[in-house]
Amino acid sequence: MSTTAQPTTGLTTGPASSDEAGLPGPGDRLRTWVLRDWAVNAGYPDSRACLAVFRFSQFAAARWGRPGRVVALVCQALNALALGVELPAVCPVGPRLRLFHPHTVIVNPGVRLGADCVLRHGVTLGNVVDADGHERGNPVLGDRVELGATCAVLGPVHVGEGARVGALSVVTRDVAPGVVVVGSPARPLTPGSAGTPQDTPQDTQHQPEHQPEQHPDQHRADVVPPTPAPSLPHEV
Repeated sequence: MSTTAQPTTGLTTGPASSDEAGLPGPGDRLRTWVLRDWAVNAGYPDSRACLAVFRFSQFAAARWGRPGRVVALVCQALNALALGVELPAVCPVGPRLRLFHPHTVIVNPGVRLGADCVLRHGVTLGNVVDADGHERGNPVLGDRVELGATCAVLGPVHVGEGARVGALSVVTRDVAPGVVVVGSPARPLTPGSAGTPQDTPQDTQHQPEHQPEQHPDQHRADVVPPTPAPSLPHEV
């Protein structure tokens, strides 16, 4: 008799797969999840406090049924009031999340974050609503994704592993793994696009190869040539 392997989920197979799911499993300990976050947020007590409250809300929602979900909502409100951070317990968030200056960070329910991600202040991860009022989905971030300050990732987009989003950027399309995107709308950063003006071809193609040496005062608009002294009339 042949058997078919069944797919596993992060909530039933222990700590290893729960890391991938970003949600606590039956054998997980709250202390383990909190300490992993704290280890990568050294020097940021507000980030540590925010993440401890968030992880507690995840465990409460997963372990205590309906009362736990109420506790999770209270925890979410606490973070929102204290720091302006909206991080719902239902969001799967991988271990070792780093929060730099955790203020006004908005994560919509349904967003998924991989392990070792970095969020900075003002980041928004949200959905997009079409003309009929229907939500089109939420972003999914792979492992080691880094988001710059006040950037936004919107809609059913996937940001690949190791990708980075620049500050003030708006992402509405998928980002390939390891790619750096900037701008609004965000586009891949090409070599030389962030260089100094002398590095770009359009700034150098019309430069002459050699310019003759000039006197420092030559062609200066603020230098007035001396006026010749008036000649005196000759005595007769």
